[in-house]
Amino acid sequence: MQQELHEQLKVLEKKVQTLVREYQHSQHSLQKAKAENEQLRRLVEQQNEQLDTLMYEATLLKSGQVVPNPEHDLAEQLAEYIEKIDRCIQYLNNQL
Repeated sequence: MQQELHEQLKVLEKKVQTLVREYQHSQHSLQKAKAENEQLRRLVEQQNEQLDTLMYEATLLKSGQVVPNPEHDLAEQLAEYIEKIDRCIQYLNNQL
């Protein structure tokens, strides 16, 4: 009888150990998924900001306005505008 109880206790201990390992694995997987989820949320937020910027620039371009570019200094922007104007003039000359 005592031998049977001892065997049952061993089986129960093994089951508890297995459950503890599975729980720890699940917790690790959950933390990993939460970190990935947060990373993806930040990526979506960045992409939404880029989309908003591009939509604003597209609206400006459609209305014929110049798209501001804060990364270039004024001289570079003027050079870009002159190139665009030259291309427009060339296009118009080809159309006539």
